[in-house]
Amino acid sequence: MRNSRHDAALIEECAQAHSVSVRAVRNWRTKEDPRWREFIRSRAQDATFSFARPEASAKPMTPDEAETAAAIRVSRLSSLCDQAEANGNINSLGTLIKNTTDAHKLWIIAAENNLKLATASGKLVEVSKVSEFILGNMAMAKGLMENLPDVLASRIDSSVDVAEITRSEVHAILRELAVSARATPWSYSSSSSDVTGTPGA
Repeated sequence: MRNSRHDAALIEECAQAHSVSVRAVRNWRTKEDPRWREFIRSRAQDATFSFARPEASAKPMTPDEAETAAAIRVSRLSSLCDQAEANGNINSLGTLIKNTTDAHKLWIIAAENNLKLATASGKLVEVSKVSEFILGNMAMAKGLMENLPDVLASRIDSSVDVAEITRSEVHAILRELAVSARATPWSYSSSSSDVTGTPGA
């Protein structure tokens, strides 16, 4: 039986991989030598992995899903590399290492793109901006609280009024902080009613 061009290419590739002559590999093939069977098995595994078609039901992924999928792909490929190394399957190890390296690069790109997207959409805020906002509010609260005794002293005519006047001033301070909180440098802020705790809000 004449060998097809595909078979001839496989025989030549196997000969190169084992540093033997093409004739020796032809003999392996005829006698079903374990070295030939292992080579064919590894090539079939590579082909199945490299050319597997996506499922018909596959749907577009969100950026976060794409990053997660890329991370999972790297993990699976790394496991395949470990298995190939443990089994002494040197023929497929080189291809698997290359695939793992390429997958890792895609994972890094996906992660970097997600970081840029999160920053541009306001979901991710620079530490310096958050720190500036927090420190600004703390300074404002400190100033308001330091002025509170003088404000109260100027309004109190009778000790009976102390509780109500104090409550009124505290709510006023909290309202000012709530107004400032609406200008947070991130997308998801608490509502003013959550911040102020104003009765009936």
